[in-house]
Amino acid sequence: MIILTGKSGSGKDTVAAILSRDYGYKHIVSYTTRDKRIADIDKVSYNFITKEKFEELLKQGFFAEHTFYNGNYYGMALKDVDDNKVVLVEPEGFRQLKAKKNLHNISFFLEVPDKVRIKRMKFRGDTKENIAKRIETDKKVFEGLDKETDFIINNINAEKSAEKVNKAVKLYSKYKNNIKE
Repeated sequence: MIILTGKSGSGKDTVAAILSRDYGYKHIVSYTTRDKRIADIDKVSYNFITKEKFEELLKQGFFAEHTFYNGNYYGMALKDVDDNKVVLVEPEGFRQLKAKKNLHNISFFLEVPDKVRIKRMKFRGDTKENIAKRIETDKKVFEGLDKETDFIINNINAEKSAEKVNKAVKLYSKYKNNIKE
């Protein structure tokens, strides 16, 4: 499984979409309690559910990982875990997935300068207040996460970033298969 993580506006969704479109990886549609944005489509962008429903599923052991980030729950269903898939996670979810020893994964931290992130968040319709809050929150929440991932990618160009992810995954797969032989 390919794990993409990065601060708000780092381009995780865009890179995941390119990986699906150009390289055949399946995108895991996570669950969230956050409000839909203008461009969001239910069951495509996220599975949008209520806080109560999320908490009920959490108690049932439905999620492989989950986190409470920026006032909302996010989580990936256990049934969706698979080697040929891409998942976008926040730091807490990332650490939960990495701790699962039976889960094959390769992780990427998408790094982007704050001024680029701010521009992207404005473009997607975030308010000035929300952008300022995310920039501040991300400083604390993502501190040191780049050192925990397998790779760091400067994601200024999503097409090139997706190509780098795909190359790294192919090399990792080849290496992993050679060890088994």
